[in-house]
Amino acid sequence: MARTNRRNSRRKIVSPEEPLRSVVYVNEAMEIVDLRGGGCRVTIPLRRPGWLVPPISWILPFSPHRRIELDALGTEILRLSELSIGTLLKHLAVRGLIAIVGKNKDAGD
Repeated sequence: MARTNRRNSRRKIVSPEEPLRSVVYVNEAMEIVDLRGGGCRVTIPLRRPGWLVPPISWILPFSPHRRIELDALGTEILRLSELSIGTLLKHLAVRGLIAIVGKNKDAGD
């Protein structure tokens, strides 16, 4: 007897067009510092977890922010993050940075 996976049976079926219409959320609290070579350093503030209290906080270090360094391509994608995903992919494809390959309807698979 085949078992059904409850987790998969509850998932909403998403059409291929739906994610392409989505828009990336930009964290307005982040700070962006440009670096030489076209990259940037992004600093994102973090909340202190409620469970991080003494004596646990004496042992586990906590940083109030996370720093991420992006290369030139990552910086450009970050700057374009206010566009829809579909527009962003088209922009990258026009520049030759990605290739968008679709499934051939005539192939049968």
